[in-house]
Amino acid sequence: MFALMSLLGYFGLSMIGAFKRQFDTAVEREGRKTDLVHTLLLARSEMVSAARGVILATYAKDAAEAESYKQTFGEQAQAIRSAIDELRPMIEREESGAAMADISAGLSAWRVQFEEIAAQCSAGNPAEANRIFKELTGPISRRIAADGQQLAIAQARIVETTKKELASQQDRSRWFTIFLLSLGLLAGGAAIAAFQNISRRLQRAIAGLNEGTAQVAAAASQVSASGQSLAQNTSEQAASL
Repeated sequence: MFALMSLLGYFGLSMIGAFKRQFDTAVEREGRKTDLVHTLLLARSEMVSAARGVILATYAKDAAEAESYKQTFGEQAQAIRSAIDELRPMIEREESGAAMADISAGLSAWRVQFEEIAAQCSAGNPAEANRIFKELTGPISRRIAADGQQLAIAQARIVETTKKELASQQDRSRWFTIFLLSLGLLAGGAAIAAFQNISRRLQRAIAGLNEGTAQVAAAASQVSASGQSLAQNTSEQAASL
């Protein structure tokens, strides 16, 4: 009985531990993917603002401000690259992988065009820089935004699917735990019933022994009484002779 209860407890704890590990892994992994997609979209917006800032600073003849925006553009481009590198091994869907490839290619093309914007601004030609910004980098940034939104939508679906899978796993764990408890109760009930049956049999056996002892004692008393009566009759007969 103790071994059975120990085994049931082990299986119950093992299932709870497995569910906890699965839950922690899913939450950590999908949460990280969501953060990376958000980082990518935010960095893309910052790159657009930085490119525009370089042109406006050039119009204002503020070289220091223009250099600050150039540095910001480079930092945000690197943030996108790092997010892509970390996301790539986590991606499981083919369409998300295609979106990642488009973002990576777009980022490389955007950097090339930004170098041209910076060169035109340094040459004192912000009008040409602004043309490049609108006609060349604009479509690139919008494509990256669209791909990023596609990743965000796909990730939201994955999170929803993961939530349903975890809920289903939780239900299975709950029912299995109930099954183990029920099995334990049945085993305990069977043990109690067996003990009661043995106890009743022992009681009947003891009662039978007591009855047999009483019968033996009664028989012994009868034998003793008969012996005494026989002895008395013998004495009487001897006296009469």
